Amino acid sequence: MLKSAVCRTILAVCMLATAALVARADLPPSPATGVGDDHSVIRISAPDGYCAFNPDDPQSTNIKTGFQPGVEHATNLLALYVPCLALETTRPTQQGWLPEWLAYESNYIVFPGADEPSDPVRMQSRPTAYNSVAQLCIAAQTNHPRVEGDTFATQVAAAHRLLSIDKPVIYIGVVGEDPGACFMSQLRLESGGPGDFKRLLTVTAFMQAAGKWVYQSVRVHAPDASVADSVMAKSRDATRVFLEKNN
Repeated sequence: MLKSAVCRTILAVCMLATAALVARADLPPSPATGVGDDHSVIRISAPDGYCAFNPDDPQSTNIKTGFQPGVEHATNLLALYVPCLALETTRPTQQGWLPEWLAYESNYIVFPGADEPSDPVRMQSRPTAYNSVAQLCIAAQTNHPRVEGDTFATQVAAAHRLLSIDKPVIYIGVVGEDPGACFMSQLRLESGGPGDFKRLLTVTAFMQAAGKWVYQSVRVHAPDASVADSVMAKSRDATRVFLEKNN
């Protein structure tokens, strides 16, 4: 019963994180990425072709990314990266819309690092990090709507057919699972200005590191389903590097 309650709580936070990646970039990078002992540091590096972007830099005020924290006041932006070539185009005017990015967030919940022998109830209800991710993935598939399709590409194609001005967000659901990571996805229709609409595909990997839930989101412009497999591959590659650095 306690395991189910814990999993439902985690799932609710993660679903909110997936649901809210939409509107602005307004959280500073976390100092926790570079300080503390080995067990409290979350190690992150820029993927190939991506450059760090600081939304709090005064010179970035007029550069919009469409990033919003997964859960307001509950998740912390660790790092935001945008394609270097796209960032370069904003330098002459220091303004523009950069809707493609790779972001890392964590929540503020810290899981205990060791079991309490004197507290057998908590011991029984506390799964390992990888088991927690696996439980999340099971619960998400049970409780979250899923766009039908035999492959991720066919799911994305179906989501494209459903997307419209009247229905600007399609939650695709759980789209993959690796040891230590559960992948969920969504397709959005967003505007960077009058008449400038883009279909944006996001794959979010839910993981754990340093006793916290970590959400890695890759978002790209997806006019159709042809980019689906490359987005998933990019997310999986970044996930593999992240887990190697943090486990």
